[in-house]
Amino acid sequence: MEVKALSFTVLLGYIETVIE
Repeated sequence: MEVKALSFTVLLGYIETVIE
């Protein structure tokens, strides 16, 4: 689960960068 949470956080960071 920790790995999934980490991947989700990284994904959010990536999306935020794309939007910005």
